[in-house]
Amino acid sequence: MNGNKSKKTINEGQTLLTVFKEGYAPDGVWLGGTKYQFINIEKDLDFEGCTFDVATCAKLKGGLHLVKVPGGNILVVIYDEEKEQDRGNSKIAALTFSKELAESGQ
Repeated sequence: MNGNKSKKTINEGQTLLTVFKEGYAPDGVWLGGTKYQFINIEKDLDFEGCTFDVATCAKLKGGLHLVKVPGGNILVVIYDEEKEQDRGNSKIAALTFSKELAESGQ
């Protein structure tokens, strides 16, 4: 490389769709100007009788969960460890809210 930085256009919505379609995000997931490293995706995760696809992404001292709910919506739940939020509790909150959305037909 010659040391020059290149600009790349990021389409946040398209990146989220790619995560669920392809099962990965080679350039990470960008939301609100913050880059998150794609960690994994759990397909057909059962949560209290509802099934979701759930992706987990991380950044320094935080991360996010992406939950694909019936109807094609994607719920984004961001957690920040500096605000005493953690990955496990945020995932449970994401799945609980996703279940409510699924049951309400949203």
